[in-house]
Amino acid sequence: MMVQAVVNKEALAKVAEGFLITSAGVVSIMASGNTAGYGKSGDTPDNSDFDIDDANSFENSNIKDVESYLDKELSEFTKAPLKRGEGVRYFDGKGNSWQLNYGYENATDIVHSASYLKTTVNAKIMRIPLIK
Repeated sequence: MMVQAVVNKEALAKVAEGFLITSAGVVSIMASGNTAGYGKSGDTPDNSDFDIDDANSFENSNIKDVESYLDKELSEFTKAPLKRGEGVRYFDGKGNSWQLNYGYENATDIVHSASYLKTTVNAKIMRIPLIK
């Protein structure tokens, strides 16, 4: 069961165990019990659940599993190293891109301090937290 709520910036600082805050200010609360559609450990999605049209389907996934999936799904995009940071990017030359970033050691926020997926699709930018 997943519950989502939109929170303000002040609430972002109050993160408790079991809560994950996405860059869009969405709090995801994973409840114990029903883990249908999740990987063997029950805490990360299986890559068969990925949906290229739903960037949130990658949330909390292993960065290598996401890269493997994107290699197949974005085969017509150009794949190259990131211009800044460690990771790879896929881009189509029309402004759309998918970037896998391993995070920044000295980042001052939760999203940039760990692995994440940054998507830019039709000028909409999203950052989705991943795991290494």
